[in-house]
Amino acid sequence: MDVVMPWTLLLVLSACHGKDGDDTTGHSDEPADSQDPACLVAPDPAVSSDAWEATDAPPAGGIWTYAMGPGGVPLYAGSHNTGMWSSPDRGESWIPAFTPVTHTLSELAVSPTDPATVYRSSGGILERTLDGGQTWTVLPLGTLGVDEVYDVAVAPWNALRLYAVGNTGISHLSTDGGASWTTTGTIPTQLSSSGEDPYKNHAWHLLPEVSEGGRAVFTDGASLYTTDDGGASWQARFSAKLGGHSLVRDPANPAHLLLGATDGLLESFDEGETWALRTDAGMDLQLSAWAEDGSWLAFASADTLYVSDDGGGSFTARPFTLEAVEALAIVGSSRLVMSWLDGSAISDDRGVSWADASSGIEDVGMSVVVGDPACAHRVITASRCSGGMLSSTDWGDAWEHVNAYFHYVMAVHFDPQDPSTVWAVSDNVVEVSHDAGVTWATALQQYHFHALSVNPDDPDTVLIGSVGSGEYADSTMNVYRTTDGGKSWEPSSDGLPASEASAHALLYWPGNPDVVLLGTYQGEDVSHTSGDGIGLFRSDDGGRSWALSSLPETDIAWMDSAAGGVVATTEHGLYRSTDEGLTWAKLDGPDGFMLSVDFQGDVGLALAQNGDTWRTDDGGATWTPAPSAPAQPPNSFLAQVNLSADASMAWATVYGAGVYRLSLR
Repeated sequence: MDVVMPWTLLLVLSACHGKDGDDTTGHSDEPADSQDPACLVAPDPAVSSDAWEATDAPPAGGIWTYAMGPGGVPLYAGSHNTGMWSSPDRGESWIPAFTPVTHTLSELAVSPTDPATVYRSSGGILERTLDGGQTWTVLPLGTLGVDEVYDVAVAPWNALRLYAVGNTGISHLSTDGGASWTTTGTIPTQLSSSGEDPYKNHAWHLLPEVSEGGRAVFTDGASLYTTDDGGASWQARFSAKLGGHSLVRDPANPAHLLLGATDGLLESFDEGETWALRTDAGMDLQLSAWAEDGSWLAFASADTLYVSDDGGGSFTARPFTLEAVEALAIVGSSRLVMSWLDGSAISDDRGVSWADASSGIEDVGMSVVVGDPACAHRVITASRCSGGMLSSTDWGDAWEHVNAYFHYVMAVHFDPQDPSTVWAVSDNVVEVSHDAGVTWATALQQYHFHALSVNPDDPDTVLIGSVGSGEYADSTMNVYRTTDGGKSWEPSSDGLPASEASAHALLYWPGNPDVVLLGTYQGEDVSHTSGDGIGLFRSDDGGRSWALSSLPETDIAWMDSAAGGVVATTEHGLYRSTDEGLTWAKLDGPDGFMLSVDFQGDVGLALAQNGDTWRTDDGGATWTPAPSAPAQPPNSFLAQVNLSADASMAWATVYGAGVYRLSLR
């Protein structure tokens, strides 16, 4: 069966938004869908109103390394986005491996004697599992002062001999399976993570020696290096634009190396001492794989597979249509496995045809969900750890990745006047799109940001809030303001005390944008699972200066406008103000740590950390229990509930489980 490729993002989004001057902003009093006939294309799904149900699982994508035990069982896949999976059936289906930190920075290294022993670098630390990825132990490499481990490899002749290379090029050696390490030498690498995504460095790749006293080979994507003394000294052999994941060794002849490059295929018959360039095996080669028995090999560019049945003597070109391929493996003696944008694919005829094999490769770390105010059936969700942003135009029946890099998405906000303008906060970056999410531009990159709000009367005026602790920390919690659509920013924090808290939620008062509310929240780390907020602050000059409000709670994760007032979530239920935030009253019903609330007209839904949900049909005056959603992890803030533009559907993110939906009809 051929892989069914996703729609292009442009076509997906144009189903909900007009172009070439079409008015899709829904400024009239009619429902948003009636303004754009294209928004009528998605039929209402058969969704229960009695229980939350999972939407189609958001695809994980981002697989960039495979590793395997003997004969390809088990087969492991590592993603810089969302963790790691194992396959018991050579790539046909996948089982998630528990990974405390989802980022995979380096290639996976599997013990040659025990396929359940796997090494991986994640978030800068080096980990080892002895049970195929179900439990992990942090190895003490970090005590050597390594900021990030960019590669790890195990010697095929000695399962206890490991190499690790840090992001500065320092190499380390372990002879006891990672229990202890020795700093050996420094590779004079030309590349670093500066200005690059440190969680997605494809270039670094090390081939350990195949016998005692042999040669190890390393490439950083710009040069090739060799060592004959276990990493104590490294010799640069040449420089070129290389495909780091395309360095491969001939299983039948260890001195025979092949390496893909922009200009063709590089070949060495003396373990990397000398090289010759070939142009008969394609150009821009990025990936490679060689069968364990040496019977055949394959290289890949962005759109063509090159297969050799004679040890690299000649190649056959086979174009493919897989999108954004990032990893390639030959499993056993016959099967090819290749990663693509949203998962994995397999071929049993050496690349003539491909079948989707993504079952189980899912992104469950969703942190944000928000409906398009101009298109009821379109919804955006985003992941906590670089799985990215995804869009659905069929109520969540299927998801497509947005073609832009997002890491840890904190919030997504539509311009209240023009829904084709979308703002997003991701780690220390504020992004803006003016074409409904098709393309994105960086409006600000500086600190760990969270809160964001667009002035409803002046969409060029936007407020953002920073976090005063943890990674990318600001010097203290601050608010920043732009009046030119993000071209320039200035501090807007007069009256805010110095704090390590998170400026977590911002909201212009409905009908009076001079009044702005700022909810603070725990912020001692990027995941907001420790520390404390310092209460709710109020501004009466458009967010230029602030004063502490009368709300008696400290952690305010979310706010939304409702029936001429505002409802705020706190650690002890919901509070409501109808006098521009001057006074607050606790609402009956919802209790416990509330994480999110959303309204469409008088219909509202609130979500608690333990999964309890509450519904109101009178703008928040009274609340009744609604079906419970799966609970969030303890102390998690990663939950958001959102209603469709026509109030017929509710979506909720459940960190660790994905996106859920509930019919409100």
